Amino acid sequence: MASAEYAPAVLRTRPVATGHWRAFLAVARHLNFRAAADELALTQSAVSRQIQALEDEVGVALFLRHTRAVELTSAGAQLQRAVAPALERMDAAVRLVRQTAGRRSVAITTWASFASMWLIPRMEEFQRDNPGIDIRIDASDVQVDLETSDVDLALRYAMPAGATQGGIRLFGEQLAVVASPWLLKSGKPLRTP
Repeated sequence: MASAEYAPAVLRTRPVATGHWRAFLAVARHLNFRAAADELALTQSAVSRQIQALEDEVGVALFLRHTRAVELTSAGAQLQRAVAPALERMDAAVRLVRQTAGRRSVAITTWASFASMWLIPRMEEFQRDNPGIDIRIDASDVQVDLETSDVDLALRYAMPAGATQGGIRLFGEQLAVVASPWLLKSGKPLRTP
């Protein structure tokens, strides 16, 4: 179908099946029906039928289909921006429900040096005192949205003015200027940091 839009006889108003959205997002991510099918463990034909059903439900074409390529229409791009975060929030909620139904776990993200030099050395005692809690540590300083990610606790270095709303100050740090003896002997005296 080369046209970006078509008009079905009657637009439907019932909710769209989640499977259609998952197929849509997979095709939008890969811009390829075969790759989307592989990701979803479905046949290419099944993914194609899901997309066709979604387009029938929405009432417009979501993809332009070329001989060897697929591209999003403007309507498809608009839906992708809206649907992707919604499904991510749903998946996060399901993960949370599953976690609370089974063994308890805590996902922590913090920068690598803090994880290796402060947090991990203290984990042995915590695990000994709390054997029913699994701890997962992600050594990263990428900002995360605690509402939508599967992270429970984010430990970050921040100046007080730049702290996240709701953040709690754990402790400060002291900085000291150090220099190698070679640097100090090799030139003009250093008077300022």
